[in-house]
Amino acid sequence: MKPYALLLSLLWLAPNAIAQWNPLNPAQGIERRSDGVLFTMQTGLLRLEICSDSIVRVVYTPTSSFPDVKHFAVIKTS
Repeated sequence: MKPYALLLSLLWLAPNAIAQWNPLNPAQGIERRSDGVLFTMQTGLLRLEICSDSIVRVVYTPTSSFPDVKHFAVIKTS
């Protein structure tokens, strides 16, 4: 592939890539927990739970509390 063809294809795709970005949602506060960390975001909450050495559970909610949702799959929560 010629270099100018690659450049033209990247320029053609650039406007579409800009539409994929979300506005920033900075952390306003951090709370350490026994099983991980809870971030209070500008909009919502973000929880990181350390389940094992190789598993981290990430949960985000745009509201001020995490809903108690019934899962139809087996998910280890403790």
